[in-house]
Amino acid sequence: MKMDDIAVFIEKYGTGHIVAATQNGRLIDLLIDPPDLNDGSQMGSIVTVKLNEPKKGINGRFVTLPNNKKGFLKDPIDSRTHSLIPVTVGLAVESHKAQPVTSKLLFKGRYVILTPGRPGINISRRIKCEIKRNDILRVLSEVRLILPEKCGLIVRSLAIDAEPFDIILETKEKLNQYELILNNESSEPRIVIGPKKARERAIVDWEYAHPRSIIEERSCFDRFSIWEQISKFLLDKVELENGGFILIELTSALVAVDVNTGSDLSYAGALKTNLFAMKELPRQLEIRGIGGKIVVEFAPLKKNDRIKIESELKTALKFYNSQCTVVGWTKLGNLELQKKRDKQPISKLLHCS
Repeated sequence: MKMDDIAVFIEKYGTGHIVAATQNGRLIDLLIDPPDLNDGSQMGSIVTVKLNEPKKGINGRFVTLPNNKKGFLKDPIDSRTHSLIPVTVGLAVESHKAQPVTSKLLFKGRYVILTPGRPGINISRRIKCEIKRNDILRVLSEVRLILPEKCGLIVRSLAIDAEPFDIILETKEKLNQYELILNNESSEPRIVIGPKKARERAIVDWEYAHPRSIIEERSCFDRFSIWEQISKFLLDKVELENGGFILIELTSALVAVDVNTGSDLSYAGALKTNLFAMKELPRQLEIRGIGGKIVVEFAPLKKNDRIKIESELKTALKFYNSQCTVVGWTKLGNLELQKKRDKQPISKLLHCS
């Protein structure tokens, strides 16, 4: 992937921003701020929650979030009932379900991740240049002096282009955030650190979000036809370049993906459509903000072609570094996937705004 082919567009939207990434003019990723930026159940927030009475037969505890919504802490914990503990708000869920939270705290920046409770300093394996790794190690010798006991640090692959000063500065910023948690004296659940907004999240998570690739100006989405592309991701039907199509349907239990050949009913046409669908599916899931259990029903497919299908899908998934697992094939010949729900569906965000 050439960075020169990538453009990142940022525009005001609602009470926050909308951020889009394109490659050669084609939409490849999208982030949208929710209507309520102060909602304590937003993903990525670090909040204090009140522990509810333990229940028998469940591996965890129900908790009360700052907005009085119900959350669920899966990690076993022995703290007394009604005590306050800091947690990270986890995955996106439907409104009728308890919000997952975790007691594992992470403070993620563009170059480093601070890991309280998990000591040790590690450098991303994707940084393979020995000269650069040695440069980072020299920076880390200074960082070690300011890290609290039992607190670790992960140097991300994006640090390969960072100046030493930037790594140290970001580490100090994350340590300051950690101090907010340690020094919290509130007696009621509250938001300690709000979630990353769309603009910040793009800069932290997207490796192609370099200053030279960013276009941030009023009406840039109209000028570069971004809105026109986004509108297609609100439809259930996705046209493929060979004339086939896929249908994507969200239910409360799972995401159903149906691959169709269109008018071409030949075996070669079916295989080609299935391969095109697997190449396109990760892009559709990422931009639509879809996660959870995903079941794909293919056009007619022979068992000995399943390897080709999986290979095409896994290659496409690598582009996004997506936390999406290819679980396997069912007896009916469907492919099951499990994708982390790290976004809200754009259909919900755009319709609510």
